[in-house]
Amino acid sequence: MLLAAAQTTLSSDISANGAVIRRMLTDAAGQGASLICFGEGALSGYPKRYFDKPDIWADFDWAQQEAELLKIAQTCQDLQVYAVLGYARDQEPALPPRNSLIVFGPDGNRINHYDKRVLSYGESQGWYRAGQEPIVFDMNGVRVGCAICLEIQFPEIFSEYARLGTDLIIHASSELSPFFEIALQAQAGFYCQWLMSAVCADQSQAIPAGIVGPDGRWLARGTSDGKEGFALTKLDKSAPEFEIALSKARPWRAKVRAEILNQGH
Repeated sequence: MLLAAAQTTLSSDISANGAVIRRMLTDAAGQGASLICFGEGALSGYPKRYFDKPDIWADFDWAQQEAELLKIAQTCQDLQVYAVLGYARDQEPALPPRNSLIVFGPDGNRINHYDKRVLSYGESQGWYRAGQEPIVFDMNGVRVGCAICLEIQFPEIFSEYARLGTDLIIHASSELSPFFEIALQAQAGFYCQWLMSAVCADQSQAIPAGIVGPDGRWLARGTSDGKEGFALTKLDKSAPEFEIALSKARPWRAKVRAEILNQGH
């Protein structure tokens, strides 16, 4: 299975963002990718970057976003690919939206969505409201979970996914501090699973898009020149270079963690 972690241009123009996503889905599928992930707010934009106050949500064009989601769903169906991308999810108009990821299957159906559970201080000041649950979905024998931006700093998020048996975590962000690069490798290596990091292109100078293997090594990186592109690599659970991480370290660490929890330490 070929994975593609994208870095895309991000703006407050929903229609323009949707066009970028569809074009990059086509480009990645043309290179053989079967799962393409995009950054935080890839479709909706990340308004906190462009505006001073969260009352901007009162003018957000939810109908336009839905129209773009339908186009993206059709593109996934046409290309027979999975896609995960950031958007704003509005269940209750009187409250701030969720900062979310939506998962499309190769049939164009919406498989699931993930709501960011750990908000930054700024986000919690009326920009977004927090989600409550992890999500896990299965893709061709690979068990996948999702996380967003700041959550990379919270091991609790990733230990929970490890207990749920994930093989791959999709991590989407709009911008990352340089030290997050170490955290991305750590969370993958600690729990012996692949980690895809999708970012905004204009933030790639700090940390470009990339994919970390279950041994904590970077397997692929995007460019750091602020331009759109992909990090591409194959996910192969039978690859000999991951034999120690997957067949020895992963089950042993899971056993030790379970014992520690059972002892109440």
